Amino acid sequence: MNGRKRHLLADTLGLLLTVLVTPASVTDRDGASDPSSTRGDSGA
Repeated sequence: MNGRKRHLLADTLGLLLTVLVTPASVTDRDGASDPSSTRGDSGA
């Protein structure tokens, strides 16, 4: 299957916090399984 999926994490104002791009073969459940854990910073 060709393509990409984009998983977005936004705050209550609609501002993007995280964008995760995965192959289309990744299920939505796996792609959305805590996208906040993929953040590259310490969260501070």
